[in-house]
Amino acid sequence: MYPLVFSGFSLKLNELEKAASNPKFNAFVIMHNFLGNSVVVNIVAKFFYANEIVSEDLMKGMVICSCLAMPTNMMVVLTISCNGDEAKALFLATFMNLLGVFVTPLLVFFYLQENADIDFVKTYKSIGMRVLLPVTMGLLFRLKIPKAEAFATTHKKVFLKIRERCLVYIVYATFCTTFMVETNSTRLQITVMAISQVIMLAATMVISWILLFTFFNKNPKLRVVGLFGCSCH
Repeated sequence: MYPLVFSGFSLKLNELEKAASNPKFNAFVIMHNFLGNSVVVNIVAKFFYANEIVSEDLMKGMVICSCLAMPTNMMVVLTISCNGDEAKALFLATFMNLLGVFVTPLLVFFYLQENADIDFVKTYKSIGMRVLLPVTMGLLFRLKIPKAEAFATTHKKVFLKIRERCLVYIVYATFCTTFMVETNSTRLQITVMAISQVIMLAATMVISWILLFTFFNKNPKLRVVGLFGCSCH
């Protein structure tokens, strides 16, 4: 939540309006994120499971994770760290998380043939509290507090460092929670799954960067957003 408060505080409304434009780029990132990644991971995960390389739980976990939208904090913070278009990253991350409420269950059912019911009210409430509320708070602070805009501009590097440290903590907490849950998978299977994820992530970043350079080579800031938008799962 805190990284997004700082994102809202450092953004201008006209930047968000501009970020909502460029449907060609937005469609590319969305299609790559939901369909391109999930198709490849589904093929690899089911191949591993069919050859008893990973357990059923790991196979399903890989497929389900590939059907999700990227974590909002991660995409925004990484984009800022690499001097990308922050407003575009925030817009796409928020939009794809909202879209994922409808798309993810359909993809999971298509790949695994299992029901993936989601409480839409609860999900939208969660997205509102974790994404929309903190961003709105940051924007209101900037608009209502005297000299806030000058302060945000002057201390932009400080805000970036705070967001990066918050992201590190979020990743650390996520790993701690993950390994607290018991599983029937062996250490070897988990190791193979982890290595394969790293390889697929690297391959996805290379392929997406080539495609982004081909279609959007005149805007390097957009390419940075697209790189993390297509690969941050």
